[in-house]
Amino acid sequence: IHAERAFSPAPDFQTALEENHIPIYSLENGIPASDFDVLAVTVGYELSFSNFLSFLKAGNIPIRSKDRNNSHPLIIAGGPAMTNPAPWGEFLDAVFIGEAEGPVPEDLLSLKSLKSKGAGRAELLTELEEMKGYWTPANPITNRISWIDFGKEKGSPAVFPIPSMIPVQDHGVIEIMRGCPNKCRFCHAGVFYRPFRQKSMQRVLEEAEFLVNECGYRDITLSSLSTGDYSNLEPLVEQLNALYSDKRISFSLPSLRVNSITLSLIGNLGAVRKSGLTFAVETPTVKGQKGINKEVPADRVIEILREAKREGWKLAKFYFMLGLPVDNGDDEASAIVNYLINIQKSTGMNLNVNLGTFIPKPHTPFQRSAQLTDEEAITKIRQIKDGLRSNKRIRFSFHSPYVSFLEGILSRGTEKSGELAYQAWLNGACFDAWDDRMDRDAWRKAIAEADWDVEKESCRERAIEEVLPWESISLGVSDEHLDCESRRSKDGTLTVPCAVVCTDHCGVCNKADKVTIPEEDISEIFKPAKTVKDPSKVNWQRLLLTFRKYGPAIYLGHLDVMNVFERALQRTGLTIDFSRGFNPKPKIEFAQPLSLGITSKGEICTVQMEYIHTPISTILEKLNISMPSGFEVIEASWIAPVPEGKKTVKVMGAFWGSDWEIEVPEELSTSEQLMKELDREIKVRGVSDDFHMNIHDDSRLFVRLRHGGTRHHNLMRILESIYGKPSLQTGIRILRSACWASDSNGSPIKYEIAFPS
Repeated sequence: IHAERAFSPAPDFQTALEENHIPIYSLENGIPASDFDVLAVTVGYELSFSNFLSFLKAGNIPIRSKDRNNSHPLIIAGGPAMTNPAPWGEFLDAVFIGEAEGPVPEDLLSLKSLKSKGAGRAELLTELEEMKGYWTPANPITNRISWIDFGKEKGSPAVFPIPSMIPVQDHGVIEIMRGCPNKCRFCHAGVFYRPFRQKSMQRVLEEAEFLVNECGYRDITLSSLSTGDYSNLEPLVEQLNALYSDKRISFSLPSLRVNSITLSLIGNLGAVRKSGLTFAVETPTVKGQKGINKEVPADRVIEILREAKREGWKLAKFYFMLGLPVDNGDDEASAIVNYLINIQKSTGMNLNVNLGTFIPKPHTPFQRSAQLTDEEAITKIRQIKDGLRSNKRIRFSFHSPYVSFLEGILSRGTEKSGELAYQAWLNGACFDAWDDRMDRDAWRKAIAEADWDVEKESCRERAIEEVLPWESISLGVSDEHLDCESRRSKDGTLTVPCAVVCTDHCGVCNKADKVTIPEEDISEIFKPAKTVKDPSKVNWQRLLLTFRKYGPAIYLGHLDVMNVFERALQRTGLTIDFSRGFNPKPKIEFAQPLSLGITSKGEICTVQMEYIHTPISTILEKLNISMPSGFEVIEASWIAPVPEGKKTVKVMGAFWGSDWEIEVPEELSTSEQLMKELDREIKVRGVSDDFHMNIHDDSRLFVRLRHGGTRHHNLMRILESIYGKPSLQTGIRILRSACWASDSNGSPIKYEIAFPS
């Protein structure tokens, strides 16, 4: 199986693709999406619907399944947001319900075998209908498939692409547990990934070593739905800190229940840098918390925050859900306000509070509950905002209740909900999950023109005898158990967590699917802590590097380049010096950031690291093996230590200017013409003394430009002024061939002379 990735294009990129008649293509090899046999679509959020439709359009793939033929790929979706496929049915060929790591690879091989024997689209769809775990419009009766081998992997961890461009979530991730032992009644993921399965501590340590030493991550998340419930979590964090604190590796735990946080764990989490403390309280009253089966006692939160404050934390985050179908008294908004003010005044901590509107999810005990309308939610949000206004140490934000309303339309919707979303997409809706891209008018128009009462139908409570659109799908939890949990919620009765020995049978566990907690001897797994060198006693010295930036790397911005160097240096295994303080960073300095889209063979930077008696050629080899494509370190030399009492000169502070080589396309102009235009432009700008120009034998224009720190010294801006558009759009090729340092007389000299060994 050959698998590649592709993503929904941003609107401006999609427009560019359409204008140039280019279909959306895979990232790895630029293959048009329509040329693949299968498009496997991960849907983690219902409002990805419009992105999915835009992707099909960008790939020249018919939007509706019935309009596709043998020349089109099969469209198979999966993910936690797909356990009610009804709204998607007209647009998809199939939906896999469950965890794809299990059977999906073998299923794809079966489809491949059929297709190689001449099977067409109809035969492949018939085969899918017979496979376990696949919902299709023709065969909607489906049982979820779980991955029973989670945590039993052997060998190297799965290798994912390591982006050079900084993504939204730029952490290494170790999934230490799949599923959650707690049975929060609003939580769909807790049902979808049941039963919970822990990864062995030995395996977690193996994956951490891979992420640190092979991938170069410095921030690693120990991920799960409820990380605090991982057995032996504290000794695991202690061991990870002992192994990697000398490299300033930070480990964060994103999902901690209040009852699972210990004061010693707080200290271990802040060993390198203090990541956020987050409390998902959901609902403020004791009755309400028992109703959702999630207790978050205020006195316990206060105790934790007081200890965190002593350890140096200054900020905590809180999450609440508005409109949960539980007993929060007569005034839910006031209860939230009182809870937060009590926490803040009792601890003196700064609080960031985010509020969302509860959305009933399929397959949960609250699947039949009512949802607040947009207007109802906004009224309560205003009340909370007003109630917190007097406390300046509480920052309040909220997720748009209108967006939650739209999510609810699809979450519990039918085929007509899918048609509504399709109409909204035709009206211009796309990237609905992004606040800055959400087109409310597109949705409002579709809702206003619908022939059914969208708000009433989507937000109403479902009667117990009503057949739900997703009832043909089983996630394993029995209807009887869901009804029992709904009654317990009304009574305020807590349900015990899942355990190896089950005392509250929900219907999921069997001989194959069962709670897994590996038995391990910690003493045999843990390694002795590394001796952390005292930074004041290390022989730190700066290494001067000259490097090339070419190919795809020219489209990386300066922050991305810094990130590339940080990771590459960590992969080398060399000992790098870090800044001191709250968030230690490697001591790397660049002479002058390079504009986007420009090639260079003379970039300059320095790295402060432990001096080693190793040939420079060996250091160069280590660096280049660790660099991604588009970067090459071509020279390196140690900079002599600065005599005591003298100030360290930074390479950026010493920067004089750059040499540039410009190739002009024949259809645009000639080098001679450009030279004349540049001469005229720099005279107008009054910077002629800072420019030197001549034409090489091969017609390239050479420019030596002194750095003046003004827009009049910016070569890219000058070229844009001449041609009326950015240089990247003109076809001009620009190379920075050298960076120069300034000598004591203000003249250009090579950096290796300005910073001798």
